[in-house]
Order: sequence, then C-alpha cells, then structure tokens
Amino acid sequence: MRGVNCGVVKWVDRPWPVIMQRCLLKLWGMLQAKDEEISRLKMDIEQVNLKLENLVAAVERSNVTTMKIDRQKKQMGIFDKDIKRIQRSLTSAIHNLKDDKGDIKLDRDFLKEEVHKLKENRSKMQSVICDLLGQGFANSDDLLMIKAILEE
Repeated sequence: MRGVNCGVVKWVDRPWPVIMQRCLLKLWGMLQAKDEEISRLKMDIEQVNLKLENLVAAVERSNVTTMKIDRQKKQMGIFDKDIKRIQRSLTSAIHNLKDDKGDIKLDRDFLKEEVHKLKENRSKMQSVICDLLGQGFANSDDLLMIKAILEE
C-alpha cells in the first residue's frame, strides 16, 4: 500500500545544530520579553489616560462649583477682586492640565514609536530565522547576523 497514512508522524528534517537551537531559544526569549514590555507599556498608557480623564473631570467639577460660588458671591455682594483671584487660579490649573496632557501625548507617541521599532525588530528576527531554516543549517555568516540583531 503506497502513500497510506496510518497516523504515524515522523520528523523529516535532520536535528538542528546545538548552536542554532540556542540562538533560536534566545531569540524566542527576547521576543517574549518584548511582548511583555509592550503589554506593560499599553497598561501604562491606559493608566495615564484614566488619570487624565479623572483630572479633566475634576476640573469640570471645580468649574461648575466656581460658577455656583460666583453666583452666590454676586448675590452676597462680595468684591470683584476675590472672584478674579479664584478665576486666575482656575485658569492656571487648566493650563497646567493642558501642559500635562501635552506631556502625556508625547509619552504616548514615544511609546507608539517604541512598539513600532519592536515590531520591526521582530520581523527582522523572523526573516533571519526563516532564512536559516530554509538552508537547513547555520553557517558563520548567519550566526553573525543573528548576533548583530541580538545586540541591537
């Protein structure tokens, strides 16, 4: 019976050299470490966005409170300079929040750039590994290429 599959699976390729196995294990470990770092950075971004939303909500609440106080002060006849002082402090708080928002956006952009670089490095590693696997063995040039990628 020619070509009958009896459910037995056999490995067709010859075993990989030990050095190749170690390189692939190291690459795999690096990939997992970068994936963990990306996950951590995404969680950091979410936390920063949540803090920003909370700060904006607090400023909005304080603006509503300030408007209520302004109405009450006008009714009670309190002097205009007190109102201006409160308004200046609120304006300062709003400007500080806007500055913080800009810093957060810069941090987010930096993190996005880092994620992009990590994805590029990952694709480089995958192509080198595919090339090595396609050859069936690792020669010294390929090992030097893996070493260069690992050192980046």
